[in-house]
Amino acid sequence: MTKTFTDILIIGAGISGIHLANLIKSSQKKILLIDKAKCLGGRLATRRVNDLGIDHGLQYFQESEQIASHLQEWCRKGWLTQVDQGFVSPQGMTSLIKKMAEGLDIIKSQKASRIYQDKNWIVETDEGMVIEAQTIILTAPLPQASELLDANMLIPFGLSNILKDYHYDKSLIGLVAESLPANLRSFTKDGNKLILMREKHLYPQAFIYVLNPEKTEEIYSQSDHSCLEIIQKQALSDIKMDLAITHAELKR
Repeated sequence: MTKTFTDILIIGAGISGIHLANLIKSSQKKILLIDKAKCLGGRLATRRVNDLGIDHGLQYFQESEQIASHLQEWCRKGWLTQVDQGFVSPQGMTSLIKKMAEGLDIIKSQKASRIYQDKNWIVETDEGMVIEAQTIILTAPLPQASELLDANMLIPFGLSNILKDYHYDKSLIGLVAESLPANLRSFTKDGNKLILMREKHLYPQAFIYVLNPEKTEEIYSQSDHSCLEIIQKQALSDIKMDLAITHAELKR
C-alpha cells in the first residue's frame, strides 16, 4: 500500500471541498484532497459532445448574500458570466472547478472506505492508498458521508437517526443533441425540466431533460436503455415537436 502524510485531508473534490481548500491554504498547512470520481466537480458536471459542452449537474448559480462576493470575483476573472436565469460558466460548469483547483494537491479515483485513529487519523481507500492526516474534513454529499462514517462507527450517539431523516431525490437526466427550432425555450412541466444549452452559451443544438422525482423513483431500477427511451418519449411529448435526435445518453 502507498502511504501519504498530510496535515489536512479533505474527502471530496466538489465545489465545497475545493473552495474550502482555497480558504485554508494560506495557513501553511499541507492540504490534500481525494475524490472517488475520475473528474473534479461533483455536482458541477459537464459532458463533452462533439467538443461542445452539455452541463448535466448544477445549471445555474443564483445570487445570494452568502455567495455574492464569490460570484463577483469569478465574473471578474471571466470564470462565470451572467444570463437571465443566473450565473453560468461559458465553457461548462466543470471549467469553473478546474480554475478553482489550480495549485491544489488533488488525487482522483480514490474512494475512502476505512477511517480510524492511531496517533493521527488514518484513511484507507478501496484502491489501496493509505493517508495519515492530523485533520480530516468530509465534504462528500450527506448520504455518502453518513454511510462512510456509519461504516467506521464514527457517528456520535443519537446523530445516526437524524442523518437518516435526510432524503435526496434520485435523478435521471437525458442528454440530447439534435437540430432544435429557434423558438424553443427552456421550460418546466409537471416537475420535468427541459434546459437548453444555448441559453447557457454551450452546445447550441443540445438540451437536457430532467425527469421529475416521482417518475424517476418509479423507473430508476430499469436499465439505462429503458430509462433513456422513457425520457426521450416524455421529452418529445412535452416539446410537441418531432425532432431528429442525433445523440442521446443517460446520466444518473
